[in-house]
Amino acid sequence: MLSEALKSLKTGYAAFLDYDDLIFPRAYKWLIDRLRQTRKAISFGRVYVTRYETKRQVFIDRAKVYEYGYSYDEFVRDNHAPIHSFIIDLDRVDVSNVTYFDDHKYMEDYYLMLQLLTRENADWQSLKVNKYIGDYIHATDRAHTLALMCDTERNSRLKDEDYRRCAERIEALRKDLLSRTA
Repeated sequence: MLSEALKSLKTGYAAFLDYDDLIFPRAYKWLIDRLRQTRKAISFGRVYVTRYETKRQVFIDRAKVYEYGYSYDEFVRDNHAPIHSFIIDLDRVDVSNVTYFDDHKYMEDYYLMLQLLTRENADWQSLKVNKYIGDYIHATDRAHTLALMCDTERNSRLKDEDYRRCAERIEALRKDLLSRTA
């Protein structure tokens, strides 16, 4: 779905926002300013991991969980950029060769970004700024795809056949990318 959405756009900026994530005011302005300043294709901000109780509509707490990862190699080895923590300048990337699978329901954003990011086209310096642009919501009282608070649920999900298939595709792509740069 993400890949098809990107392919339907011809120019401008693209960003993704899940229904339960939040972006702060002026976040996109900051990201676009970074793109213009650096002339890169992709720029990053940081997002808090925020626990939220949906029934009472209460924010419980925030943590700086994703304050690691500053380079291409680190991104390839470990997904440190949640889906709403980056913006893409479509005039500077080629999305026509992006591949996806209809049954890839876990970590689709990471699989997509592994295909778009390079050492040269991303504003890796933006990660060193540690500018917080939003919240990655982890609801304490409802289910998520992967942002699971309960260890039992997380372990069960990691054993799921669909999850394992997606993880295997990602691992194969990682190996391919790292072998090209070795």
